[in-house]
Amino acid sequence: MECLGRHRRFLSEDEWDFLTTNFPMEDPKSWKSRQYLEECEIMDHVAVYSTVPGTCVCFFINTELLPLKVKARDILKDNYMKSHGGLSSLNLIIYHDICNIHARTAIISAFNVMDGPKRRRRWLGISPGEKGWEEVKRNNPLIIGAENLLVENEVEMGGAILGKVQFILDSDEDLDNWVTGNIHMKIELYRR
Repeated sequence: MECLGRHRRFLSEDEWDFLTTNFPMEDPKSWKSRQYLEECEIMDHVAVYSTVPGTCVCFFINTELLPLKVKARDILKDNYMKSHGGLSSLNLIIYHDICNIHARTAIISAFNVMDGPKRRRRWLGISPGEKGWEEVKRNNPLIIGAENLLVENEVEMGGAILGKVQFILDSDEDLDNWVTGNIHMKIELYRR
């Protein structure tokens, strides 16, 4: 990660709206927003995060263009640790406006097999063992990355395990139109 620079970042109006809508009790000034830039070759954005103790929101991440292999979870870990001193308090990872086709496909597959009411702009949740759990995890690099973060940092994470996964279609489109809508996902981490 020697070619990655971590810098303060001002959030877009859409990003601020997401934070204030989903975390109305959190003081907007308490969010620490950072961006990671590749500074050796491509000079481009790699990641944008906002954090408060316990929560890490990823607004953008793309490690594919980096000249050296860096895992998205390593950037998340680096940012959260530098912002909050360690990983033991991390309870929630959120991905805003997911673009990764594999993650989107997994979420859509889970949605299609889930039971219960499904409404637009409402978080839908799946816990381990529930209908849709295997679908939401299958080939989903964001959940696989979270699981690997937990395994690779078991002591630092305080023995955390993957908990409920929630997702939302944030769009005026019909619920059947998950192809074009903005999809966001929450990954809850539980301690034993």
